[in-house]
Amino acid sequence: MGCGRDRLPDHAPSRRLAPPRLLRQRVPPLRLEGRGRRGNQGGRRKSQVRVDVGAVSDFEDHRLRIVTAGKHEVGVLRWHDRFYAIHNRCPHQSGPVCLGIVSGRLSSQAPGSMEVDEETPVLSCPWHGWEFELERGRALWDPSYAVKMVPVRVESDRVVLEVGRTAG
Repeated sequence: MGCGRDRLPDHAPSRRLAPPRLLRQRVPPLRLEGRGRRGNQGGRRKSQVRVDVGAVSDFEDHRLRIVTAGKHEVGVLRWHDRFYAIHNRCPHQSGPVCLGIVSGRLSSQAPGSMEVDEETPVLSCPWHGWEFELERGRALWDPSYAVKMVPVRVESDRVVLEVGRTAG
């Protein structure tokens, strides 16, 4: 075993360890209220605040515009006839993701060829180049990472966001 020892030393169990009978008992997992369950927010309820961020004509096509909605900075993108809204925070290192570049998604059908899918917008974070498809907000290289998307709709030629608010 090295160091001139042929076996481990015989010591009495450390008093810092739990007695063997205690280690055999199973403790049920602790479940926190509202975690991972919809509709129950630990005694609090989530409601949506509707925020009018401007007329449809105020938003240029293929341009990301940062607006303030409640306490949040949100990037609003008009992409052809659709609108997307993204919290201005990258999941990688909390960078200002909405200051990045928006483009169509690059794809390849064969080696040596590259095509731009203009129907699918992709946002690149300016800090480290992480790319997110804006249909669901998922990172292109690892879908377990995502930017937080904000529900957005057009009502009477106005762009309206639904931003979450916690009410006590």
